[in-house]
Amino acid sequence: MGAFYFKDRNIATRLKQFAQTMPGQSGDLGQRATDIFLFQTPSGGIPARSGTTLGKATCDAYYLAFDGTDATLTALTDAGGTQLTDTVFNMATEAVSGSVYIQAVRIYNLYVANWEECA
Repeated sequence: MGAFYFKDRNIATRLKQFAQTMPGQSGDLGQRATDIFLFQTPSGGIPARSGTTLGKATCDAYYLAFDGTDATLTALTDAGGTQLTDTVFNMATEAVSGSVYIQAVRIYNLYVANWEECA
């Protein structure tokens, strides 16, 4: 496997952490109950929960790139440049909007949208 170099060591560290915590993976972080990840919802959003069944949608994974001054949302891609995605669940009774950036909490091996509906 070839070497990869990043301008900021934090990016390499975060990518390693993300890879270790993907569903089905093992590793130090893979054993923890929760972590927070960044995703962009698809254009149709994430449907609301129906009864006890959570809404779900495939969302694009992102990370924060920090250049020492500014932080930017940056698409998380594989070595070939393909955008990484995963299923994100919504346990709220309202849908999550489409094409928005959200935080998702990883609860064991499921990503759950971390937002609160307004009353």
